[in-house]
Amino acid sequence: DKELFDALAKAAAADIGMFTEQGMATTAWALVHIPRNCFPRREDLLREVASQARERGLLVLSPLVGPESPSKIESHCASIILSLVPNASRNRYFMGFELDIALELPRT
Repeated sequence: DKELFDALAKAAAADIGMFTEQGMATTAWALVHIPRNCFPRREDLLREVASQARERGLLVLSPLVGPESPSKIESHCASIILSLVPNASRNRYFMGFELDIALELPRT
C-alpha cells in the first residue's frame, strides 16, 4: 500500500537522527530491496539515510572481513578480480551490507 509506505517513510525521515547505525543499515537494506516505484517517498528516505550516514562518518568500509564464500566459483572469480584490480578486497562490510568485492579509492 503506497500510502502506508509513504507514511512510514515520512515518520522515519523525521526521526532518522535518532536511528542507530544498525537501524540506518536495516532501513537502507529494506529500501534497496523495494522496487523504485513502490512508493513516492522511497528516494527521499534513501537520501536522508545517506545524508545522516555522511554526517556520522559512516560512509567508510568496515575493517571487518566476512567469511569467504563456500561457493568455489565465487571464490575463484573473486581471486581473479583481486589479482587484476588494485585496492580491491573481498567480503567487506558497508553499513551492514556485505560486499563480495569492494574497491577502496585513495583519499584525497
